[in-house]
Amino acid sequence: MQLIDDHVSTDGATVRFDVLTELEQAHHNPEIQQLRVHPSDSRAGAHVLAEVEVLDVPVEEADAVEDTLTRWVCSCEDFWYNRVDFGQPVSEWGECKHIRNEVRSKRAAADDDQQTLG
Repeated sequence: MQLIDDHVSTDGATVRFDVLTELEQAHHNPEIQQLRVHPSDSRAGAHVLAEVEVLDVPVEEADAVEDTLTRWVCSCEDFWYNRVDFGQPVSEWGECKHIRNEVRSKRAAADDDQQTLG
């Protein structure tokens, strides 16, 4: 499946998101924890999702412990244009449908794991 490369680029070994580049430049220190590929419902190809550890506010304003969070970012147009607001803390950004689906499937898997243990 080919990546939709509107807001992501790759050289085969490295994946670069526009949003992560912007977070780096704004001193939010993003670190990718994991990557997922999510097929697009409206276009041929797939979007890339990344779970990142990131500072909620720029490092100059941040408490390294209290302001570190983990969240998903997506390479889709909706996330880039409608959910990302660099004037707000990262924790207040919205989620696109690809991120909501990923979070929902992770919760379902965690619930299944809990039932197996019980």
